[in-house]
Amino acid sequence: MNEPLMAAASIESGPYVNLFKVGVVVLLLLGWAVTAQWVDRDTDVVKTRREQWNLIVISGGVVATFVLLAVPLWHGGLFMLGVLFWLLLAGGAVLAYVVHR
Repeated sequence: MNEPLMAAASIESGPYVNLFKVGVVVLLLLGWAVTAQWVDRDTDVVKTRREQWNLIVISGGVVATFVLLAVPLWHGGLFMLGVLFWLLLAGGAVLAYVVHR
């Protein structure tokens, strides 16, 4: 009599963290941090507005990371969509600097 209720209440056991996805996010963030440092140093070489470009690149990365982590994109194929959004936002900011340079 209580079998459907017990079946609905069962919780799957398994890993709560996908190490591949965590690794992808860590690599993206580390790559972005290295690129942001390069932009900071390169603005002095090129003699362009350092504060403006730092703000653009850092804001792009922060917003992109917020989108990646705040939206529940960790399930199924939506993770790759989140990574593409991250590349579009953070990569777009860096690409804007490269085009400016």
